[in-house]
Amino acid sequence: MYGGIICLGLDVTLIDSVRRFNDEKEIASRYGISSATYEEIVEECYRLTGATSYSYQALFRVIGERLPRLPGGFFTEIESLLERRYCFADTVPFLEKFPREQLVLITEGNPEFQKAKLRAHDLERHFAFIQMGINKVEALQLLPHTPGYFVDDAPRLLEAVKRRFWMTCCIQVWQPPPWESQKDSAWIDARC
Repeated sequence: MYGGIICLGLDVTLIDSVRRFNDEKEIASRYGISSATYEEIVEECYRLTGATSYSYQALFRVIGERLPRLPGGFFTEIESLLERRYCFADTVPFLEKFPREQLVLITEGNPEFQKAKLRAHDLERHFAFIQMGINKVEALQLLPHTPGYFVDDAPRLLEAVKRRFWMTCCIQVWQPPPWESQKDSAWIDARC
């Protein structure tokens, strides 16, 4: 093995959730919803649900309260995005470099929402252990061994992991997405 367990995030780490979010905003604009309004609605939904309960169903409830006359086609189009592939070009080649037993996926997102993304991208088969709907630091504590690597896009999570597991190499991939308030951290070991 290449230095122990490799723990990975899902959104913006393995799949391009920023591109999916931009596709959502494009659909919204076709139905007369500005990008700014759509972003406000999504932020409101996150405030109400948190990451572990966020889903399109929760989002649709908030949209329905704010925009009650929106045609049903809007919701169908948005939901269809879960079936689209948004994998980064290097995701599968990277995962295939390692034995399944070495790879762990940890996501704080709603388990049903995340499972739909995993199915659409056929990623489940690459991981020996998948934990969803739980704080990433707490999830890492459930592992039998301290992870050798933690790979994610969010500086706040990389910092929290590094503070708890100081020997774990914390690697930031991509740029933090627009919805991440913390854009950098001195605790990150590497960026790629």
